[in-house]
This record gives sequence, structure tokens and C-alpha cells, in this order.
Amino acid sequence: MRAFSFKCWLLTAIVLLEFSGLSLDLACAVEPVAPAATVDDNTRAIAASELELMELSTRLRLQSISGARWRARRWFAYSFSNQTLTVVGALLGGCGRFRYLHNPRLAPRDFFEHAAWLRIMANCISIGGSAIEGSLDFMTGLRERRQGIDLPTVVKRAKVLLLEIDKLLTQRTQLLTIVPEGSKSNSLQTKTAILQNMRDILAADFAESYGRLRGVRAARYLQYLWVTGSNAAGGSGTLSGVVASSRKYGPKRSGAGGVGDIISGSMNMIAPSIIAATDLAARRIVMPANVLTKSEQSRKLQDLSAKLSELESRQTADTQGNNSAGLNVSSRIFELEKEVLAQHLQARDADDRGLRRRLLSQEFGAGVGGACKLVNGIEVARGCYRWVRQPHERFEAFGRGGITYGLGMLVTAEESLRRQTLSEIKTKRQPPQKAVDALLKNQLEQLQAARQALLKATAF
Repeated sequence: MRAFSFKCWLLTAIVLLEFSGLSLDLACAVEPVAPAATVDDNTRAIAASELELMELSTRLRLQSISGARWRARRWFAYSFSNQTLTVVGALLGGCGRFRYLHNPRLAPRDFFEHAAWLRIMANCISIGGSAIEGSLDFMTGLRERRQGIDLPTVVKRAKVLLLEIDKLLTQRTQLLTIVPEGSKSNSLQTKTAILQNMRDILAADFAESYGRLRGVRAARYLQYLWVTGSNAAGGSGTLSGVVASSRKYGPKRSGAGGVGDIISGSMNMIAPSIIAATDLAARRIVMPANVLTKSEQSRKLQDLSAKLSELESRQTADTQGNNSAGLNVSSRIFELEKEVLAQHLQARDADDRGLRRRLLSQEFGAGVGGACKLVNGIEVARGCYRWVRQPHERFEAFGRGGITYGLGMLVTAEESLRRQTLSEIKTKRQPPQKAVDALLKNQLEQLQAARQALLKATAF
């Protein structure tokens, strides 16, 4: 009992940490930025900060899906084992009750106790699985902290970079006032608009990546707590029924098993909706009010494409041989940033569609299984508290509840197996280079290469 309480306390503390203590407010103090000597130096400094901010955003997206494939496989193993054992235990208990319906006194007590123990084993598997996954997530957090890529460190760095970019853009306005009118001035003004657009889209992209990671982790920790609580309620109720039966305490003492199933079944019915709502709420709670919406980001990206085309048309007139390499570097960097941002926005739409599909599929399986468990709990409670001295009616109620619960969990197990099979088929058919984690890693490599090219460029 102490170990179970400690696990619940630990998971609760993790969830509370996910929701508190970390803000994405962009107004924070930062050291003054040294003024750039030339417009080229200013452009280089802004581009370097924006590339680093984009790297941070991409890394957060990668962290949000890190280990997701194997985590899903492990969770399927826990869930499917629980569901299979529950089906066997519930159907054995339910069918056995009907077999001895007219001769309750001849029913072997060990048979029903063994059926109940199968359900208790199923509950223990899910509780143990939640503890394992919670421990693995805790170790992942420690590793990220050692590597300096934990959320507080990344958010602090992102705030500094955004304020550096804002100060550099202000300095750029002052530097452009001394540039003579002409084609070069027009080209610099176009670059300024590109850099400003890029800054606004990057701020929204980082906020969305941050919110996504917070939402995914908060929902996952709540899932561990919810599964632990549901299985603890169901398992403790079943165990109390076994103890009452073995010690011949009477039907009323076995009614706790029905109460436990009522609580557990109700929790199972609403679990997918509660977990999905937690994910969405965590994303929106941490989202600053002054960042661009998804539609505004799309419009900004279209405007950015137009500005890049305009800049490309002006470069021929501005290039006199010396700066051609620098101008080519700037064009490649701007195009890369636009491409990565467009991919992030496209992935966001795909993620929203996938979230809705998963919720509908999980809600069906959990709803059927949870509702049938609720029915079983009601039947057991009625049998124990209403028909204390009528073993025939009590056995009939237990039999109805057990068979209903077993068939409901059979549907839930089938849904779990179907979802995991489809996921494995999709993974098998998908080329490795098109996997989400592979795309994000490729983006990180390109951004890091762009930063190296920026450092080596003689002009920008």
C-alpha cells in the first residue's frame, strides 16, 4: 500500500509540474545586444538568432514524438494482456454462475476465486505498466536536463533569442537610414521585411511546438494516473470479494467488488475524452495571446514567399561580383527557413486530424468496455445488497454481469488489436526517410549546416 501511494504521489507531482511553474511570456529581461557595425553584420546576427530559434522549435517537436513508437507497443502489451485476462476471468465467472444457477450450493468456490484472480492479475499488469512508463519518462527528463535540452532551459533560451532579434531589428531600422536611396536600399528593405516576417512566424511556431510537447506529456502523465486509479479501484474491489468469499463473510461484504467495478467502469468510459481534453487544455494554457494563429501563419508564409521572389529579382542588380556568394547564402537560408516552417505547419494539420481519429477509435473501445464493466458492477452490487438470502437471484445477477463484462472487454481487446495492427502495417509500408522523426532529424541537420555556412560567408 505504501509503494502504491508513493507511485500515485510521484505521478501527481509530475502532472502538477507539467501545468505550473513554466510560462511562455516573451517579456523577460535580457542583456543589451551589441550594436552591429554594418547592415551585413546586422543581417547575419538576426539570421543566426532565427536559425537557432528554429532549431529549438524543431528539437521540441522531435522530443514530443521521441520513443512514441515503442511506447505505443509497450502500452499495447500492457492493455491487451489486461483485456485478455479480464475476458477470460469475467466469462469464466459469468458462465460458471449460470451452470450452477439452480444448485448454488454445489458451485466450487475455488473455481470462482481463480476467475477473480485472473482479473486481479490483469489490474496488476496495468498498474505495473503505468509505473514502468512513468519511471521511463522520469529518466528521460533527467537525461534532457543533463544535456541542457529540458523545457525550462529551452524556453529561457528562446525568450533571449526573440528579444535579441527584436533589438537587432530596431538597430537595423537606424542603420538603414544612412543607406543611400537606390536599388541596394530597396533590396535591404525587402530583406528587412523578410526578417520581420520570419521572426513573427518563428515565435508562433516555437509556441506551438512548446505547447505540443507540454500537452503530450501532461496527457501521458494523466493517463498513467487514470489507469492506475481505475485498476486500483477495480482490483481492490475484486480482491475484497475474494477475501469475503474465502472467509465466508457473507454476500454484503462481497458488494465492494461491485462498487469497485462501478467506479472503474465509469473512469474507463470517459478516459480517452479526459486525456484528449487535457492535451488540448495544456497546449492552450501555455500559448501566449500575442502569437500568430494558424491562419495568420499561413498568410505570413504566403507573404514571405512573395518577398523572397522580390528579393531574388533584385539580387541581379545588387550583385557586383563581390557579394554574390553572400547573397546566395542568404537566399538559401531564407528558402530553407520558409521550407521548414511550411513543413511544420503542414505537420500540425496532420497531427490535428490524427488526434481526432485516435480519439474516436479509442472512445469506442473504451466506451464499450467501460459501460459493460459498469453493468457488471451494478449487477454484483444488486446481488450482494438486495438478494442477501436469495442465492438463485444473486447467482443470476452475477452471471449476467460477468458475461456482459466479458463480451464488452472482448470488443475492447479487438479494437486494441485492430489499432495496433493498422499502426504496424502503416509503419512497415512507410519509407524510413518519410517517417516524422526522420524528417525532423533531417531538418535539424539542414539548419545546423546553414548556421555553419552563415559563419563562413564573407558577406550576407
